[in-house]
Amino acid sequence: MYEGIGRATALVLARRGAKVAINDLDREKAEKLAKEIRSFQGEAEVFCGNVLEEAFPQLLVSSVLQKWGKINCLINNAGMSIFQREGNDEILTFWEAFVTIVQFTKWTMTNSISL
Repeated sequence: MYEGIGRATALVLARRGAKVAINDLDREKAEKLAKEIRSFQGEAEVFCGNVLEEAFPQLLVSSVLQKWGKINCLINNAGMSIFQREGNDEILTFWEAFVTIVQFTKWTMTNSISL
């Protein structure tokens, strides 16, 4: 979420007054983005964790609701690139991971918000 579409989306929404919940595995990078948002008086909070873990999406949603009371919009930007494939990783193994991250997390996050 620190380069490209995710970062740009977070910054645009924050500049327009949105409160931005940042989720990532890498707390340092997430905090850097939150700090950038706060530098122009935007509001951002970091919620680190893995959306692939069964219980985490609901925990994330609960934490955001506890912080701000509502969720108006979900930008589910979890993803990975073919360039993240390491050395001799089997393409099928990589593809399964890709589909899980790109497809499954969208369902789990959307489902968690709708409960």
